[in-house]
Amino acid sequence: MNIEGRDVTLEANRIGRLLDADVVIDLSQGPGALTTAQRAALASAEYDDIYFDDDTNPTQIRIVQRDDVNLRATGDIRATAVGDVYLGGDRDFNIYDVNGQTIHIKTDGSISSANGTNVVVRGHDVVLEAAGGAIGGDPNGGDGSLHTDIDGDLTARAKVIDLVNHGDLSIQRVTGTEALRLRVLGNLAASTQFGENLLGGSIDLWVTGNAGDSLSRIQLGTGGLADRINLDIGGDAWIGGLQGALGLPGTLRFGNVDVGGLLDIAQATDLWQYGNWNLGGLSLDLGNLWRMQAGTSLVARDGIFARVDGDAELGDVETTAAGSSIDIEAYSLRAAHDDAQWRAMDLLRLRAAGGDIGQAVRYVTVGGQRLDIASIPGSLYLKLLGGIGGGTLASAGSQWLTTLGNVSLDEVRSGGGDVHLDGTGTVSIDTLYAGGALDLRADDLVLGDAESHAGDTDMVVAGSLQAGTLVSGGNWSLAATTADIGTAEVAGDATQVVTGTLTQQQLDV
Repeated sequence: MNIEGRDVTLEANRIGRLLDADVVIDLSQGPGALTTAQRAALASAEYDDIYFDDDTNPTQIRIVQRDDVNLRATGDIRATAVGDVYLGGDRDFNIYDVNGQTIHIKTDGSISSANGTNVVVRGHDVVLEAAGGAIGGDPNGGDGSLHTDIDGDLTARAKVIDLVNHGDLSIQRVTGTEALRLRVLGNLAASTQFGENLLGGSIDLWVTGNAGDSLSRIQLGTGGLADRINLDIGGDAWIGGLQGALGLPGTLRFGNVDVGGLLDIAQATDLWQYGNWNLGGLSLDLGNLWRMQAGTSLVARDGIFARVDGDAELGDVETTAAGSSIDIEAYSLRAAHDDAQWRAMDLLRLRAAGGDIGQAVRYVTVGGQRLDIASIPGSLYLKLLGGIGGGTLASAGSQWLTTLGNVSLDEVRSGGGDVHLDGTGTVSIDTLYAGGALDLRADDLVLGDAESHAGDTDMVVAGSLQAGTLVSGGNWSLAATTADIGTAEVAGDATQVVTGTLTQQQLDV
């Protein structure tokens, strides 16, 4: 132990030192050729200790060796250096003020603040390690948070981390195995993309500016199934899920998320949402599934764009700004809870590449000024909100549709199945085609061209039916108050029960 006391104050050009000899390792012979000393140096090296600076041998690395000043202080620690500061110990560190260039503070205990909400660590590249305890450690973010001002890269390791950085911050890797809480009063950047930049435990990230950018995402990872990622970002956020020693895409489990600008998530396989999200906009690219828990919601002011290779199970999803749209492609899409609504202010575009949209036991409620919804191989189970002004519904299989108000559509097409419609209000469809049968019920029904290619056509209309051309590959039955029909071509029998006026130009049976 170099220094032991109650309150410790250190002032020098440099606190701690670099050892005379660097450790040089040639990786060309593989890890099996490393000596014990080389292995130890590599295992203990920090990111900024390692240099690839031999232009003639790209497999050679140089590891800088640093020698800490070891402390035991029962009171406060103050350290000021013109250059670097390297402090080590095996007890708790109560930091009042540490100021230098490169700063390493490592202890087997905890690192806490003795100066309230004032900055207590100020430097360029900073490494903080509390191997057996916490850094900061107030889970509620009060005076127990450790306040820093770091203008280079931060590396930190502890069981619990509770940090506040005053100004922009770049992170190399911050690990809180039980819990990680980071607040940045500025912008947050990532200095590396090799695995997680923030690794929990649970993660609570609060940034007043932007988090990451389009080229360097903030890579996140959590340790357990019960751990959650909570975000509060004032600007835009670029989030990734590159995890582990190999930096492969992994699973992200989010709680509550508030992002004032765009939230862009990529480089991840699965996304699980356990809380409510309020965003400026969302861009999402996932290698597997997107799952919102029952009762959760996603509100994106300016729009949603999502590409999901697997299934998407969604709660309430909506956009709020004029002209904003939703565009989601997935293997299949279904609702996470009963009466889940997916609503866009302008266009709602949904694509299922391998399955259905909705389920027979749980329809999806959809709405927008326009719809563009298609299941390439499957079926549709939809409730249509009133106010839809146009668009298309397409599927290879059957469609089960319920309208909840007045709806107008340009085209409804089921390539190989039936179309079942149960309509409230006026339903207007320019082109209606079913490879099988048509089963239509509505208050009022307006059709341009309608065809049931290989099945019956059954129509029950409480009010009026208007139709241009009808083609039925089987029988046709109609019950209505009034009907105005252009031409009808029926392969089987035709039965018409109209209690009021019936106008029909031509009927071929």
